[in-house]
Amino acid sequence: MKWYFKLGSMGPALVIDEADGRTVAVAYDEKDAALLAAAPELLARLAEVTCCLNTWRALLEKRATAEPAKTIVYNMKLQIELNRSALRDTRVLPRSF
Repeated sequence: MKWYFKLGSMGPALVIDEADGRTVAVAYDEKDAALLAAAPELLARLAEVTCCLNTWRALLEKRATAEPAKTIVYNMKLQIELNRSALRDTRVLPRSF
C-alpha cells in the first residue's frame, strides 16, 4: 500500500492511494498531507518495532531462567525473522523489508 499527496491549485491537498487512485484523505495544510501520505509506511515500521520489543520482552523473561547468552541471541534473531515473515504474509510489511 502506497499513498501520495497532490496539492490542489487553489484548495486542499488530496492524499491518494497509488494502487486504485481513490482519495483517502483531504488536508488543508501541506505538512499534514505529507504526514497522512506517510501513514502506511509509518504503520509498517511501528509493527516492526512492536515485534522487536515483544521479542526482547520474551527473551528477558527467558533470561530469568539463566539461559546461556549465545542461545538468547540466536533465539532473538530467529524470533525477529519469524515476526517479519508473519508481517509480510499479512501485508503489514512490504515484501522487500
